[in-house]
Amino acid sequence: MSEEEKQAIRDTANSIIEALGEKNQKARNQIHHLTKLCGIEFVQQLLADTQKFEADKGLPTMDGKRRRTPGGTFFYLAKSRVSEEIKLKVWPHYQKRKQKATEKAEQETTSS
Repeated sequence: MSEEEKQAIRDTANSIIEALGEKNQKARNQIHHLTKLCGIEFVQQLLADTQKFEADKGLPTMDGKRRRTPGGTFFYLAKSRVSEEIKLKVWPHYQKRKQKATEKAEQETTSS
């Protein structure tokens, strides 16, 4: 990857971080990683879709008790659109959560 491409990725990730108002360093790093792995066009589309949700009352959390932050909406959309391989690279804890959910489902099935 050329220096120009690396700089374009950094600039894009930084502009998305700014547009989302993201302050959390871990989330900022994930946006950079996602931009590098999935490409500039992909993350720009995620941002555009996030902004559409924000303009239309936002996206509720899973329990429906509140709306997601712009960053939360961005990551929710990202996770729904990337491969399992990308999820594991950007969100290493994803495998642990997935495993726990599987184990819980198996326990509920067994105890029923």
